[in-house]
Amino acid sequence: MELIEVVTKNGLNSTVAIQVSRELDSLLNMYNKQNDKQKSAPRP
Repeated sequence: MELIEVVTKNGLNSTVAIQVSRELDSLLNMYNKQNDKQKSAPRP
């Protein structure tokens, strides 16, 4: 489910749009944490 589609159908402040937005935020935060760990890991 794409956030853009949800917002288009239901509106920016709809419950479902907020839920999808929070899920996306969570996924992006996990990605950023993993990416930061890889960047800071010592390289051989």
